Amino acid sequence: RIKLGIASAFFGPSSVSRDFGETIARLPRDIFEVTYIQVYPSKGLPPPDLIERVQKGDRVIIIENKNDFDSGNAWAWLDVGRKKIADLNLDVLLYLDLTMESHIHIL
Repeated sequence: RIKLGIASAFFGPSSVSRDFGETIARLPRDIFEVTYIQVYPSKGLPPPDLIERVQKGDRVIIIENKNDFDSGNAWAWLDVGRKKIADLNLDVLLYLDLTMESHIHIL
């Protein structure tokens, strides 16, 4: 199967979900192995739409933007996020909101 990663900061109620949600949900899972990559979720939890996708067999990875100014490395979350994505060994990585959200853009 094709390992497809879909990254967004706007899963849940948003224009991104309205524009792409149903299309992604209809991808044939016998051809695509789908991993949702939620960047900077509210309260550290994926939105209900993604919880439903997990129940249907997809995977969700959370990348939290925790700027740790006290450690002197405010961007440490980027290294963690990039490693999480690299470790997925994806065939395709789709950034749904690349031009809409600065954290996705620098990731």
